[in-house]
This record gives sequence, structure tokens and C-alpha cells, in this order.
Amino acid sequence: MRKLIFIIILQLFYSSLMAGENKKIISNLTLDKAIEIALRENSQVKIARYEIEKSESKLTESYSSLIPNISGEGSYIRNIKKPVFFLPDFFGGTGQVRPIEIGSKNSYSAQLKIGMPVFVGQAYTGIVMSKLNLDLNKLSYEEVLAQIKLNTTKAFYDVLLARETEKLFKESFDNALRNLDNAKKLNQAGLISDFDYLLK
Repeated sequence: MRKLIFIIILQLFYSSLMAGENKKIISNLTLDKAIEIALRENSQVKIARYEIEKSESKLTESYSSLIPNISGEGSYIRNIKKPVFFLPDFFGGTGQVRPIEIGSKNSYSAQLKIGMPVFVGQAYTGIVMSKLNLDLNKLSYEEVLAQIKLNTTKAFYDVLLARETEKLFKESFDNALRNLDNAKKLNQAGLISDFDYLLK
């Protein structure tokens, strides 16, 4: 009787394992391939990479405050008439006011400015902080990679263990069925009593 109860329990457990076979199982998946897929598809890895890119941009921005500034501007003026101003005729002795033309019809001007910061304390502090932040984000990225590799490895071996456990239960179940069949045949042949048959 105990054997029969054990067989029923094994049958129920085996049926629940077999129901999982309807799910898609990748039978040729290796540990390296599983880790590669996990690292490629995991959102934590993508976020950690984005944080590194953001820190690199901040570091570049911090360095930009130490780069020399160069600016230029230009202008062009076209005079329809030349500008004039009026001066008294001191040398002619007449005392009359005479117009005197100055300049030219076309006037050009250009400026080029170059500036270099000599010392900017905030800029150097910002660079140091940006470097530290970048190093921290790189360490966080490595930690995320290591954690995902560890979790994937655990899950991979858990699946292998579950498959082997399933095989073991199936073999135990088949063995119990064979023992029950043998006990039934022995009982029918009169070699064991009905009581012994129930105990099997």
C-alpha cells in the first residue's frame, strides 16, 4: 500500500514536470551563450553603460572651461557719399567754413579676440569630481556585469539540476511501476500473499 501511495505521488510530480515541457526549451544553449544573451539584453547593463557615457560627457564639459576662447567679428560699410566735416579756412585767410571729405566710400573692419583662462578653481574642482564620478560609474558597471554573470550561471546550473532531477524521478517512477508489475505477477502466481502484495 505504501508503495502504491509513493507511485501516485511520483506520478503527480512527474506529470507536473512534464507539463513544463510545453514551454520553449533551448536545448543547445551553453553557459557562455546564456551569459552573452543576459549581458546583451539586460536593462541594468544598458543603464550602467548610459551612466558611463553621461559621465564621460560631463568630464568633457568640465575640460571645455579651460579651452581658449576664440571669437571674431567683421563689418562692412558702403557710403553713398563720403562723410564730410566743416572747418574754417585758417590758412586761406578768408575765414569761411569749408567742407572737407574724409574716409572712403567703402569701409571694412575686422576683429579677432583670443582669451585664455589663467586659473579657474571651479574648473579644476569640476574636472576632479567628473573623473571620480566616471571611475565610480565604471566600477558600478563592472559590478552589474559580475552580478549578472553570477545570476545567469546560477540559473543555468539550476536548470541543469532540474533536468537531472526530472530524469531521476522518471527512473524512480519507472522502477516503481516495474516493481509493482512484478509483485502483481508474483501474487497472481501465488508466490506472495495478498497482504505482501499490498505492502509492495
